[in-house]
Amino acid sequence: MGIIGRSGWLSIVGWTLSGPIAIGILAAFTLADTKRRSAPIYTSPGWTKLTYGVVIAISIIGIVVGALGFAFWVGRL
Repeated sequence: MGIIGRSGWLSIVGWTLSGPIAIGILAAFTLADTKRRSAPIYTSPGWTKLTYGVVIAISIIGIVVGALGFAFWVGRL
């Protein structure tokens, strides 16, 4: 949001929402994976570890970009 709008308020909103959204996505994945692991027969798909890592990386990038956008906006005040 901060990159698109180049606005301080959008950076604040994007930074504030990126953490809870990332936690929600990872929690939903972990919950679904735990349910599958409790089944009598479980085989782990190969793509799950890669996807988990990609989601974490994208989340960290979103949080950093939002924080930097907010910091640069405040620095110009």
